[in-house]
Amino acid sequence: MRICKKCGKEKPLEEFVRIKIWRKHTCKECYNAKFRTGKVNTGRFKKGQIPWIKGKKGVKKRTEPKYKKRPRKRGIEKQSKLYCEWMLNVIKRDEYKCQSCGVKEKLVAHHIVKWEDDESKRFDIKNGKTLCISCHCKLHRNEEISQGIFHLKGMKNK
Repeated sequence: MRICKKCGKEKPLEEFVRIKIWRKHTCKECYNAKFRTGKVNTGRFKKGQIPWIKGKKGVKKRTEPKYKKRPRKRGIEKQSKLYCEWMLNVIKRDEYKCQSCGVKEKLVAHHIVKWEDDESKRFDIKNGKTLCISCHCKLHRNEEISQGIFHLKGMKNK
């Protein structure tokens, strides 16, 4: 037997709210009265309601073929020893500075003539330019805007 702290009545232990192993100090009646408002349930799910997604194709899971990562063609070449040497040589030539803003941190080598456009100039040091990551991203974003790629992708250009 236990005394409820809300109503002050003595009741058997089974009539008290149980949370995991321990029993609370309020009986089930007082606990439920605290949360009962007398209003109709206006929540998201109502009894007997048919969900809008029932019978329709669901969202594809990441394990399905559409979402499997495909290996890039140029990824293997970009991990090669030649590419690493080219990148280091370009950065050394430019004295470890970004050529547009002068920052000496987070540097990358940028191809002046695109990687895809000319295979003979891929590892040519004259075709490289040292940029920091932010300048490199700005440069590529400006190229995409000028070519109208953002309109093709459905993106808004600012």
